[in-house]
Amino acid sequence: MSGTRFCLCGIVIALVLNGCAGRASRLPVDSAELRTQPQIFVVHQEARTGFLIENTGYRLMGPTILGGILQGNQSASVQFNLKLEDPVIHGKERLARTLRENLDLKNMTIVPKAYQKEDGQLAEIYQGGVVLHLQTVRWGMDNQRAKYSVVARLQDMRATSTMWAKACEIVVDKDKEAPSQDELYANDGALLKVKLRAGAETCADQLFASLVEAFGRSR
Repeated sequence: MSGTRFCLCGIVIALVLNGCAGRASRLPVDSAELRTQPQIFVVHQEARTGFLIENTGYRLMGPTILGGILQGNQSASVQFNLKLEDPVIHGKERLARTLRENLDLKNMTIVPKAYQKEDGQLAEIYQGGVVLHLQTVRWGMDNQRAKYSVVARLQDMRATSTMWAKACEIVVDKDKEAPSQDELYANDGALLKVKLRAGAETCADQLFASLVEAFGRSR
C-alpha cells in the first residue's frame, strides 16, 4: 500500500470522526418507545481497515511510499502472526448488555455474524425493525498503546432513517507508561488483545452514555 493511500485513509478517518464525535443527534422518542419496537437488532460490520501500527517514527517519515510500505507490512505481519481480530464484537456485546439491563430492552437481538454489503441492504434484511449498527473505523496501536475507534448508528428500517449516531476514539492507558513491545507480543499477543478489547469496551460505555442521554431512562 503506498504512502499516498495511507495519507488519504487518514484524511477519510479524520473526517468521519470529526463529523460524528461529540455530536449525537437527540431523538424524538424515549426508551419506552424503544421497548415497543418489534425487534432491535445489534449488528456489526467488518472493520474499515486492518490492524495498524502507528508511532512517532512513521509520523516523522511522513506520507512517503517507503513509509507506507514499511508500516503496512509491519502491521499486517503482526496481525497475522498474533492472530489479532477486530475487537468490535466485544464492544457490541457490552453495549447490548448494558442497554438491555439499564433500559430494559428485552426485544434486543445480537446478530453474531458480521454484516456484509453483499448480503443486501440492512433495510431489506431487517424489515420493520430497528438496527443498532457498529463498525470499527481504526484499530491498532500507537507508540505501544492500543488504539481503537468506532462509529455507531441507530437506524429505523421502516423509515430508513438514522435516529442516532456517535463516534468514539480512544488510546488505552494514554496517561500511563506504555508496555514494551515484548510485553505486548508475548504469549501470542495476550496483553495486546486485552488492551484492544479494553478499548472497544470503553468506547461501548461512551456510546451507552450518549444513548442514555438521547433516550432517557424512562421505564
